[in-house]
Amino acid sequence: MIKFIKSLLLKREAVLFDTPLFIVKSFIAVMLGFVLFNNNSFLGKDMISLLLGLMLTLQPVNVSGLKSGWDQISASIIGGGITALIVVIGGINFITVPLAVAVTLYITLRINWRSMSVIAVFTSIYMTQFIQLTAVGEPSMYLTFRLRLFSMGTGILIAVLMNFIFSLVFYRTMIKKRTVFVIEQLVGIMKDFSMFCSDGKTADAEELKKRMVALFGDIDYVLGSISDIRCKKTKAGITGHFIEILGELRNINHFILDIAMDADDKEYTSRNIRNFKNVALELNSLNSIIQKSAEASWEPGEYNGTDRNVERIYGSMRKISLLAISKA
Repeated sequence: MIKFIKSLLLKREAVLFDTPLFIVKSFIAVMLGFVLFNNNSFLGKDMISLLLGLMLTLQPVNVSGLKSGWDQISASIIGGGITALIVVIGGINFITVPLAVAVTLYITLRINWRSMSVIAVFTSIYMTQFIQLTAVGEPSMYLTFRLRLFSMGTGILIAVLMNFIFSLVFYRTMIKKRTVFVIEQLVGIMKDFSMFCSDGKTADAEELKKRMVALFGDIDYVLGSISDIRCKKTKAGITGHFIEILGELRNINHFILDIAMDADDKEYTSRNIRNFKNVALELNSLNSIIQKSAEASWEPGEYNGTDRNVERIYGSMRKISLLAISKA
């Protein structure tokens, strides 16, 4: 029974990225949107767009939420405008419906060739399948487009409000949890790398390198969310040292990746296994400093070896410990 209950719980990584808080935020935001507008004579006609815009705009912090909301509106204008023009000229038939989607795809990929705009395509389809009628019963692209934009815009405003309230209250713990996540990933990588050095499986080394490279993306994501919060001047002093800490953690990940590149040298790895294990232990101790659950006088032990990258890792850990203690 206990095992079954544990299987239902979110993974630790999800908890450190505030997934439970996001679920609660989503529940409150959707409930607010539904209660306020479900019975509205105008917006109630298109609760799908309202709730979709709301969910796509919910973000950990307010500034990124504003950007996300603007992206949804821009995509809707592109998809809706293109489709309205094609339908007005050619009506709705087996040619114009796929043509509207294809042209929308072409325009959005011209703007950003790396990703397809789901919202723009959805709006294009929406404009041909959820057509509003005038008072005399005639199909109207204008009324359809207006309803789509107003409904989505209302959902976005609700999401921005929720983003602001939650980021105002929980931003401090958000940043700390994400920093803890990065350190725990580094600890796990270093422990697994130490094990690899013991048994020498080449496939494990390649997988570890992929994890290290992926962690750079996670660190940049966390740094981006902190930069959004720093846009509010009152929080700049509080969040600034976390940017420095994460910068050092990024350096540590880089140094570990440099070490992994020498993993094929068996003499090198066997000579440094103890050093790699010690790095994992020291990083784990560093985590307790970030969480303020250890003595404030902690600092990593002395490293007297000859490996330049391990020495650099210890240097970065000392900088992080000083930053964490000075802002305690």
